[in-house]
Amino acid sequence: MMATANGTATMTSWVETPPHDAGLEAPRLAHALVEFAYEGDLVATSTCHYVLAYRTDGIASFRGLEQITGDLQGVEGSFIISQEGTFAGGAIEVRWTVLDGSGTGSLVGLRGTGGYAVAAGEGEIDGEQRWRWSLDFER
Repeated sequence: MMATANGTATMTSWVETPPHDAGLEAPRLAHALVEFAYEGDLVATSTCHYVLAYRTDGIASFRGLEQITGDLQGVEGSFIISQEGTFAGGAIEVRWTVLDGSGTGSLVGLRGTGGYAVAAGEGEIDGEQRWRWSLDFER
């Protein structure tokens, strides 16, 4: 039976190589190592590895793998999500899927999909880079 989890994610660290403001022309590739803190139905921390493709039209497409460790609606463990998304004009759109076989602890067998969308200028809550997310899942 599918359940839904909701909450907020706060970006706590972003290290991009080469940096976005390095003055390099597009198209180009970059790697970002990013950390997040989750609140709500998922209380967790994570580390994500993104590969970003900066395009000549100003849009950045990305793919990432994120390992999340914590408590999902009272159930402890970790899992990995595969992400795909875009940055365009200050807006972000991300879709993710829980990787089969990545659940540990009491989250073994976790499956699901989710994501978030942030309109331009709306990616901050209380002065932090934070946004609302959702995850439809089953164990």
